Amino acid sequence: MNLPFIFMVLLATVLLLWKDPTLLLPALTEGGTKAVELSLKMLAIYAVWMGVLALCEASGASKLLSRLLKPAVRLLYGKLPSSAAEQLSVNMAANLLGMGNAATPAAINAVRLLPANGERAGFAMVMLVVINATSLQLIPTTVISLRQAFYSANAADILLPTLISSGAATLLGILLTVLLCKRHP
Repeated sequence: MNLPFIFMVLLATVLLLWKDPTLLLPALTEGGTKAVELSLKMLAIYAVWMGVLALCEASGASKLLSRLLKPAVRLLYGKLPSSAAEQLSVNMAANLLGMGNAATPAAINAVRLLPANGERAGFAMVMLVVINATSLQLIPTTVISLRQAFYSANAADILLPTLISSGAATLLGILLTVLLCKRHP
């Protein structure tokens, strides 16, 4: 994956030097500045969502969430230990609220608690990867926050398209996972 990016950067640099060499240094400086600015904004958003998840865990809300999402977790992942189901519930809730990066620690904890088939991933692990990759989002809060941070005219315009696309992707991913895991256990 590094080679295509190196090629694109070198090609862009050569073309910019050929067209107008005086623009190269300002373009590099502005690009670096924007990259740092984006990283800081994303770090702030990530810190807020990690704090919200920590508060949920400390207040016992994650256990309540686990009970509320228990039927969905059981339907999607099968019978699991309660500690794994709780982590999967936190992960699902974070994804539903558009906190994708903040959902990652719960997913990692869930994988540690899920049963495996020796060296191979079990059905629940495969389903977790698929559901996280497709990430059904009812409210894409992180994307809305980034759009607001960069002065979007209407940051919430993406609600319906995100719901439709992530819902379709999640449904298709679940169906294919169930079909393929039954066919090739």
